[in-house]
Amino acid sequence: MHIKNQELDEALSFHEKSLSIRQVKAGVNSLRVAESHHDIGDVYKHKGDLQQALAYFQLSLQILQNISGGNHYKVADALHSIGLLYEADGKVSDAYKTCQQALELQRNSLSADHPKTRESTDTVEQLRKAKQSKYASVVSKASTVCTIS
Repeated sequence: MHIKNQELDEALSFHEKSLSIRQVKAGVNSLRVAESHHDIGDVYKHKGDLQQALAYFQLSLQILQNISGGNHYKVADALHSIGLLYEADGKVSDAYKTCQQALELQRNSLSADHPKTRESTDTVEQLRKAKQSKYASVVSKASTVCTIS
């Protein structure tokens, strides 16, 4: 575990340096800067710091929306990553909504057969089932409580 954390710290340092260089070379609202924010978010996700990861993913999303008008497959990629982060944090409804947004963008900007579109379709379906299962569990618990009372 120590080695993994050390490697993640090194990766974080590398990506932060890359971000600084890209901001100077390309400006703060560029595709490369958005990619750097996403890369930093990925490192934080692997470190288990989901809040920091979310902050960087949202920065990436904001930049991508600004430079593309919001209708681009890179925006969908960012939304998909945020959705998966919500899922990892146990926020199934938020994950479902966000991944559904990603899928709609991918359907508009990529083909239905594109691997990213298929991956998002699968993710949305899995999240839909998880959401239904979670709802059924809550309803079951509630009916048990009501029956006992």
